[in-house]
Amino acid sequence: MTLKHLVSAFIHLSLSDDRRSSSAHSNSFGRTIYENAVGKLQTTRFVTKPDEVQNISFPLVALFLISVENYGRFECFGESVIRHYSSQASKNKSSVVRNFAFDVVSHSIVSVLTLDAESKEMHQKLLMEPFCGTIQTTNYIDAAEIGLNKLKQILEDGHDLSAAWPLIMSTLTTVANSSHGVDDWGLCCSTAFACLKLMVDDFLNDPPEQEFTRVELLNCCGAFCSSRFDINTSLTAIGMLWSIADQDSSSSSVDYVLSKLAHLAADDRVEVRNCVVNTLFSCIVGLGHSFNAMQWQEILTNTIFAVLDQVKDQGSTPINSPQRNSLHESKVSDRYKVSVHHSRDSISKQWATTQVLTLRGIERVLRHFFDQLLHNSTKASKSQNLHSILDEKNWFDEAWYRILDQCLTCSRLLGGREYLDLRLAGVDLLILCCQTASYRGFVAADVRVGTNMQVVNGALRSVRSTSSGSSVVSSGTRSPKVMDIEHIEPALMEKRSMLFEHAFDCLLQLKAFLKEHETDIRGDGYVDSVHIQVLTRIGQGLAQLYESCKGNELSLDHQGGEKEAKFVHFVSLILSMARGNQRSKFLTQAQRPCLDLLKTMSVNGSSCAFEVIVSIGSKIVLNQNQESDYDILQVEAGKMISEICSNTNNVSVRMERTPHGVVVAVDLPRSALGADDENAIVEKDANNMEQDKVQPAKQEKDSDIIQLKEINAALMRQVEKLQAQKEKLEQQVAVLSEGTAYI
Repeated sequence: MTLKHLVSAFIHLSLSDDRRSSSAHSNSFGRTIYENAVGKLQTTRFVTKPDEVQNISFPLVALFLISVENYGRFECFGESVIRHYSSQASKNKSSVVRNFAFDVVSHSIVSVLTLDAESKEMHQKLLMEPFCGTIQTTNYIDAAEIGLNKLKQILEDGHDLSAAWPLIMSTLTTVANSSHGVDDWGLCCSTAFACLKLMVDDFLNDPPEQEFTRVELLNCCGAFCSSRFDINTSLTAIGMLWSIADQDSSSSSVDYVLSKLAHLAADDRVEVRNCVVNTLFSCIVGLGHSFNAMQWQEILTNTIFAVLDQVKDQGSTPINSPQRNSLHESKVSDRYKVSVHHSRDSISKQWATTQVLTLRGIERVLRHFFDQLLHNSTKASKSQNLHSILDEKNWFDEAWYRILDQCLTCSRLLGGREYLDLRLAGVDLLILCCQTASYRGFVAADVRVGTNMQVVNGALRSVRSTSSGSSVVSSGTRSPKVMDIEHIEPALMEKRSMLFEHAFDCLLQLKAFLKEHETDIRGDGYVDSVHIQVLTRIGQGLAQLYESCKGNELSLDHQGGEKEAKFVHFVSLILSMARGNQRSKFLTQAQRPCLDLLKTMSVNGSSCAFEVIVSIGSKIVLNQNQESDYDILQVEAGKMISEICSNTNNVSVRMERTPHGVVVAVDLPRSALGADDENAIVEKDANNMEQDKVQPAKQEKDSDIIQLKEINAALMRQVEKLQAQKEKLEQQVAVLSEGTAYI
C-alpha cells in the first residue's frame, strides 16, 4: 500500500469512526501512539491539553504521526491531510478536536517550511489556503480565534510567507468586515490586526514587486479603518496607510491610498474621520513635491473636493435637529458613553469640526504648493501666446474659484459659538488665498527664540550669546520661502495677478457682507465675544496681507492706489464695528491690530490710513484736558497721531493758496519699502471733497470750512509736539524733586 493510499484510509476511518479512543488507549500500543502525538505537539506552542488527547479518535491521532514521519514527501499526500484537518478545525462539534486539528495544521506548516527551504514557496499556498479558509468559514468564534493566534505565531517566528500574502490579507479583511457582534468578535479582530501589523512591518522593510499584493494590503488596512470593533484599531490602521504611501511612493500606491482616505472621510465616527482628514492632507503635503500635473488635478478635483463636499453635505442638517441627536445617541454603545463637550455634543457640530479640518488642510496645500500648482496648470499651454493662456480656464482656475467660494461661504456664516471655528477657518483661508496669489507670494514671520539656553544631557544650560550677525535658531518649522520673482515667466505672473484679483474681490465681498449686517453684529451697541473673535481674526489677517502686498498690490503706485483705499476702508470698518463699551478703558482685541495696521501704513506713506487715524483722534488732541469725555479708541488714535508726528522723519504740513483754493501738502515718512528716495508727498485739495455733489453757489462757503479744518489739523500737530516736550520736562522735574527729598 502506498503512502497516499494509507493516508486516504486513515482519513476515511477518522470520518467514519464516531467511537471514542478508550479501546485504543487501553492497550500499550495505543498508549504509545497517543504519547508520541503529545510529544510531537510539545515541540510547538499547542493549544490541546495533554490529558484531552486521549479523547480524540485513534485514526485522527495516527494520521498526525504518519504525516510527521513523512514531511519529506509532503507533496505526495500533504494537501489531502491539511484539508482534512482544516475541515475538522472548522466544522467539528467538539472543541477538543478543533483545537487538536489547529495544532496539527500549524505544526505541519512550520515543519514543512523549515524542512524544505528550497521548495517552500511552492508549499506556501498549498499549506495556507486550507488554513485561511478555515478562519474565514468557521461558525465557531473560538476556532477563529485559535486560528488567528496560530497565524500570528507563524508570522512572529519569521517564516517567509510572501507568496501567500494575498491569501492571508484576504482572510484578515474578511475578519475585519465580519458582521458578528463587537463583544463576540472583538478579540478575533484584535488578533487579526496584530497579524496585519506584522505584515506591514515586513512590507516596509521589503516591499513586494507585485501590484496585486500591494492592493490587497491596502484593502486590508482600509477594512480595519472601517471596522467597528475597536476605534483604536481604526486609528492605527489609518496611520498604516500613510506609512505604506511613504514607503511605496509610486503613483498607483499613492493614488490608491488617497482614494481610500477620501472614502473613509465619510465615516460617522468623529474620531476616525478627523484622523482620516488630517492624515490625508499630511500625506499630500509630505509627497506633493513628487506629484505631476495629472496627479494634482486628480487630487484637487476628485479627492480634496470630494471630501469637502461630503463633509459639507453631512453637516448641513440643523445643529439642534432632534433626529440627528437621537440617531447619535442610539449608536453610542454603553461601553463608550462619556461626557462630551458642548461644542461637540451633536452630530452637526462634529461634522462642522471635520469641515474646519478640511479647510485647514487646504491651507496647508496652498501654502506649500501654490506655485507648483500654478506652474503645472499652465505647463500644457506654454506653446500658446499670452492672451490664450490668460483666456483659458484650466482645472486649477476652477479649483481656485471653488476654494474661494467655500471659504467666503464659511466666513459669512452668522450664528452662535457652534459656527465660530468654521468662520475663523474661512477667514484664514480667504486671507491666505490673497497672500499666495500676490506678487510677493506667501510671507510669514519666523517665530524665533533667542534665550541663549540649550538642552544638554536633559538639563537646560546657558550658552554663549550669538553674535549680532548670526541668525537665531527658529523654534519651529520655517515658513515657505518667498519665491524668486525675477525667474518667473510673465505669463505666470499675469495668471497670478488674475487669481489675486478674484481673491481680493472675494475679500471685498466679505467687507460688503459685514457692512450689510453691521446692525445685527453690533446689536445694542455691544459686540459679543463670538463676533469679536471673528473681527479679530479678520484684522490680524489684513495685517498679514498688507505685509505681502505693501510693495505692489497695496502700494500707492498700483492702479492709482485704488486697492489701497478699499483696503483701508475695510480696516476702518472692522475698527468701527469692534467698538466696545463707551466707558471701556481698553481697546477690544479686534481694534488693536487694526489700529496698529493703520499706523504701519501711515508710516509707509499711506495718506488714506493717516486720514482715518486723524478723523478718529483729532478731537482728543485738540481738547486734551477733556480726555475723559472720549472713548478709548479716540484716545489711542490721538496717541498714535503723536507717535507718528514725533517720528524721526518728521511729518510736516505745508499750506499753499492756489486759484482753486487752499492746498494742504502732508509730507509723510519715507515708505519702508523704499521705492523712491524722496518722501511720499500726498497732496489733498481742500475743495475736491464732495466737490461734484455741491452746488456752485455753496462752493465758496464750503471751501472756507474745509480750509479751517485743515488749518486746525496742522495746528493740532504742533500743539501735540509742544505737549510732548512739556511732559518730558515734567518728568525731569519730578525726578529732581524725588532726589532732593533725600538730601
